[in-house]
Amino acid sequence: MDKNKNIIIAILAIVLIGSLYFNFQSKSETSNDKEQTTSKVSTDALFEKKQECASYRTAIEKKLLELNFQNENVVTTNHLDEIWFSPSMNTCLYSSNELWQYLKEKKIEYQYNIYDYLGNNLVMNVMEIPGSVSRVDALNAFNNRKEELKK
Repeated sequence: MDKNKNIIIAILAIVLIGSLYFNFQSKSETSNDKEQTTSKVSTDALFEKKQECASYRTAIEKKLLELNFQNENVVTTNHLDEIWFSPSMNTCLYSSNELWQYLKEKKIEYQYNIYDYLGNNLVMNVMEIPGSVSRVDALNAFNNRKEELKK
């Protein structure tokens, strides 16, 4: 009787394992098909979003030009660096750099910004501060964050 019981348990175990294997295999194939379809749709949508973001270039450049400032103490100049669609934030971002010239102190500082154009928000701001944050450190932090936001 124990021998028959062990045989039945072994058969049930083999059937269960086989069932799980084939069930997993068919789900895996279906998942791969969906990923390929989603990837194609995402690629097309991503292209359209990139085109949309690029269309804002003139408006962004105008906005940055309006931010330029000058008085007897300081001159600021803003430059557009790059515009891109951020899949992780699902919005159009642009990066800019600002040059701050302090006329009396005869010093220059650089500021690097990432803005959400559609949300009208500042995403990141890094400023070179002589004696504290070097231009290289500020640029590295800025470029690393830009790369993260492009994914």
